[in-house]
Amino acid sequence: MRRLWVAGVLLAALDPTLAAGPVSVDPGDLIARAYHAAFNLDYDEAASLARKATIEAPDDSRTHRTLASVLWMHMLFARGVITVDNYMGSVTKSAKALPPVPVALDVEFQVEIRRAADLADARLKREPNNLDAEQDVASVSALEASYITSVKGSVMSAFTPAKRAFQLDDEVLSKDPNRSSAALVVGVYRYLVSTFSMPTRWFAYLAGFGGGKEKGISLIESAAAGGESHVEASAALMLIYTREGRHRDAEQIAHRLVTEFPRSRVFELEEGAAAARAGLGAEADSILSHGIEKLKTDPRPRFPGEDAYWFYKRSIARTEMRHYPDAKADLQSALGAHPIDWIAGRIHLQIGRIDDLTSQRTTAVTEYKQAKAICEAQNDPICAEEAARLMKTAYTGK
Repeated sequence: MRRLWVAGVLLAALDPTLAAGPVSVDPGDLIARAYHAAFNLDYDEAASLARKATIEAPDDSRTHRTLASVLWMHMLFARGVITVDNYMGSVTKSAKALPPVPVALDVEFQVEIRRAADLADARLKREPNNLDAEQDVASVSALEASYITSVKGSVMSAFTPAKRAFQLDDEVLSKDPNRSSAALVVGVYRYLVSTFSMPTRWFAYLAGFGGGKEKGISLIESAAAGGESHVEASAALMLIYTREGRHRDAEQIAHRLVTEFPRSRVFELEEGAAAARAGLGAEADSILSHGIEKLKTDPRPRFPGEDAYWFYKRSIARTEMRHYPDAKADLQSALGAHPIDWIAGRIHLQIGRIDDLTSQRTTAVTEYKQAKAICEAQNDPICAEEAARLMKTAYTGK
């Protein structure tokens, strides 16, 4: 549950094109270009554009929030907290499973988020009836909550800014239903609250959050259909559709993002992973094979364990196709590509499944034991519990 909360906040924080307010230079083009570069994984270019925007419009909170957002996304990438799997089933729940936070990025983020917050708050104080000013404060609060949960690992500390973001955007949306950024934030929080246990849900209601799964999804879908926050909304839908078992819908969302951001390896990786979850083995194999070939010639930094992750995902597609030798070869390639520990646990689990499917029960049990040990050490209970179950009952593919 904690990871689902984190993911929802993560995917609701960005908002590149709010009205600027009284500034001498409109930095909108630089802001849009910075976000486009960041979504394409060109983080250095994105940060350079965002810093230029802060110089041209130093008193506009959007420029500082844009730079903070880019730095935050870069931090997530550098730590490998970037895929749907990271936010499903308590994967990498423990902070020790993640690489450390890059200090330089963190320090600069702190400066920029505080400057953005100060400017947004001051503007709202001057213009209390301005919806742009109100939504600007909400966006800064959402980003702050995202950072606290995803980087600092504290859900409770994120509660206050998350509540402020929800309440302000809910008010904005009641006055202007066409604001897609507000619809995204409100929709994500409504969906999240609907997934809580009843006692937690009542606490959220009393604290000022609203619920409603279908209403939440509908709001996010409306934001994803167009507008300034369609990318963030689409990313949120990928996660939600995956959680809801709507894997084909998740794949279609990912495909649209790949088309819009062709340099983003992550969106292509998610498209292939969603196809595999949907049982579309051949389609997933084709997408992931294409991505692996592109990866070979891409000189940009990888997220931790990325090469191994690609092979691991393709092995799942090839297992679905019953191409067991190729699937196992991918898993061996994954192990040789220096996977981070939680991915290594999943790799050994998948090797065990293939061994079971090819009537090698003894070696399968050995793999499950290794997977269980790794997953327990990495606080990955879903993987550990599955490995323990398969140690007792052979995997049949059903």
